[in-house]
Amino acid sequence: MLDSFIIQRIRRERESRESARIPLHIEDNRPRRPRPEREPEEEKPERGVAIIDFTI
Repeated sequence: MLDSFIIQRIRRERESRESARIPLHIEDNRPRRPRPEREPEEEKPERGVAIIDFTI
């Protein structure tokens, strides 16, 4: 019975500490820039694969 009492006390202390914290709020006042338009699929350069063999 003592163990559950200790566990409940720890939980209550933890909850009281967490409720006492001030939540973080950051305001973003920067103007939004429009996203650059994406290139059509046809104009994108081809991507490849490089295989590196580390065995000697």
